[in-house]
Amino acid sequence: MLLSVAPVVYGWAILAALAGVLPARVALAAVGAGPVLCAVLLVRLALVLPHGACRGAGMLAMGSLAAGAALVVLAAVPHGWGARLLAVGFTVSTALCLLGLLMLPGTAPSWRIRLRRLLDGFGIGISVFYAAWLLVIVPLEGDGLGPSGPRALLAVLVWLIAAMALACTVLIAARAFRYRRAALACGAGVALVLLGQAVLVVLVLLHAAPAAQFAAAAGTVLGPALLFLGASRTGTRTDTSGVAQPSSIAGMPLLSVPVALAVVATVYHLATVGTFSAYSAGVAVLVVLTVAGREAFAVFDVRCYAAELAEQEARFRSIVAGSDDVTMVLDECLIVRWQSPAAARRFGLSDAEVLGRPFSALFHPEDAPSLAEQLRELLVDPPDARVLVSGRLRDGFGTWRFTESSATDHRNEPAVAGWWCICGMSARTGNSRIRSAG
Repeated sequence: MLLSVAPVVYGWAILAALAGVLPARVALAAVGAGPVLCAVLLVRLALVLPHGACRGAGMLAMGSLAAGAALVVLAAVPHGWGARLLAVGFTVSTALCLLGLLMLPGTAPSWRIRLRRLLDGFGIGISVFYAAWLLVIVPLEGDGLGPSGPRALLAVLVWLIAAMALACTVLIAARAFRYRRAALACGAGVALVLLGQAVLVVLVLLHAAPAAQFAAAAGTVLGPALLFLGASRTGTRTDTSGVAQPSSIAGMPLLSVPVALAVVATVYHLATVGTFSAYSAGVAVLVVLTVAGREAFAVFDVRCYAAELAEQEARFRSIVAGSDDVTMVLDECLIVRWQSPAAARRFGLSDAEVLGRPFSALFHPEDAPSLAEQLRELLVDPPDARVLVSGRLRDGFGTWRFTESSATDHRNEPAVAGWWCICGMSARTGNSRIRSAG
């Protein structure tokens, strides 16, 4: 019910301003009451959400509050300071909204992933902005700020921040691995809030008509409403699948395409203009520094990931080395590719005797055909649970032992990419050995 108040206030304020009852700035201040009201609702929601979700909702509330407060205070500042006030509110709102998105459950579970999302977004946003600067702005307005000076510089900085923030917003929302609907709704809300503020700053700088300013302010009204609707859905899990995170430019098309676009824009500018102004060169340096920082972090991230894998491998090896289970990994052709150390202790089987041989070749000639047939059936129609197969296995001392093996299909797991077989002594014979007749 309270959420519907913001659009009503927005509509009445616009009608009053267009009718001449209210000045345009007072009407914009009244419009700012909508984001402030949504911020109050988000704070109330954050107080009842779990710890992980409440932080994200709280930061989004502060972002909405910053956007609304800038509009509310707009009526009290001199005309020359209106755009600067909105730019400050836009910058603060951008930082708070991005932090809120990153803290929502399922968007970025660790600080490394959060920093990676930001660096990816910064790289994409600044590369696209740089290409637009060289291909669109420079041909139309010239390679400089022109006579407007500080006002044009403020507009450029606002749109540079907007480009990077919007790219980060899209990446964070699209790569959420849990509560995807909530993340997408919050991402759409943040995009509307930031885009509306950025456009409004430029329109105020250009002294545009009040109707255009009111249209831009609509984003600051609709966006917080989407933020509240999205944050209230963080208890609805819709997708638990993860998203792969490439760590280099070659493995990440999302970053490769904007960087390639920036390179093409640079070549085109050199071919048509021939020189770079200080402003174009500054934006180019920002592109290089951002991409270099992202790749430097990628190197650090890969090293941390390698250290984690080494630790997990060492832990796995210690567990397997102390286990009495004889474990073997078979590939798609049912060839033994790995066996646990327990194979040497329990059956006297060395790696040279087992690795590279078909699993059925380890068993008695009378048992091998039926066992091979069972394994072929597993390849054609993999079961959901593990399957037991039995037969006489020849140990390293030339004796035959009755064994039961449980086979589990792990071909869809890249770390295994095969069948996981655990061999044990048959319960009917225990540890007894049956000598081969010949």
